[in-house]
Amino acid sequence: MRATLKKSEILRGKKNFEHLVRNSKKFEGKFLRCYVAIQLREEHHSVKQIVVAFSVSKKLLAKAVDRNKIRRLMRESYRLNKSILFTQTPELSKQIQILFVYTFPRKQDVPLPSFASIQDDIKRIIETITTFIGERV
Repeated sequence: MRATLKKSEILRGKKNFEHLVRNSKKFEGKFLRCYVAIQLREEHHSVKQIVVAFSVSKKLLAKAVDRNKIRRLMRESYRLNKSILFTQTPELSKQIQILFVYTFPRKQDVPLPSFASIQDDIKRIIETITTFIGERV
């Protein structure tokens, strides 16, 4: 499996986000909160089995540079660790929707979290997601 994050793997659309927030299971990490929802997959071949989104609140990080950096770090760490999710979950007729939300407030003296700490958080959350999906299937 290639470690890429294609445009078709990104969660898009207002209806999808509303469904995700309303019907999701929440997982917490040190820096991130993750929402996971499972819904029936449409019969289109272009609809991916697992779609993901990343969010950083403007209230937590006022500067767009910081928000974009954290978003890039989250995307990259998910891209490198998504193979765990794909190998542990069987081919389903359902779509798994995942939303990663950055929740660690930044104080003036404290620097942004490093790539290693974000990656550890995402790896831990992905492992809990695989056990959650394994129980639901």
